[in-house]
Amino acid sequence: MKEKQLTRTQRYRLESLLQAGISKKKIAELIDTSVSSVYREIKRNCNKRGGYSTAYARQLCDERKERFRRKHKFTSAMERHICRCNGQM
Repeated sequence: MKEKQLTRTQRYRLESLLQAGISKKKIAELIDTSVSSVYREIKRNCNKRGGYSTAYARQLCDERKERFRRKHKFTSAMERHICRCNGQM
């Protein structure tokens, strides 16, 4: 229960148990995670129609990882742009 993210196996089990109509509390017990993690996973990774798909969840997870992987540098060009927008130049 100490993992921050669900594993691939947990996501597959979550999808199949949701399709079977199992309660979220029971799903949390079966995949060995907290109930809040199950709710958070479903809310964060459901498709536009409200359904949960393991493949779609994995895609969204990978996109979030990629977005936050890059190191962001504060360059002098950024500083000039900010100063110009704030009228400080």
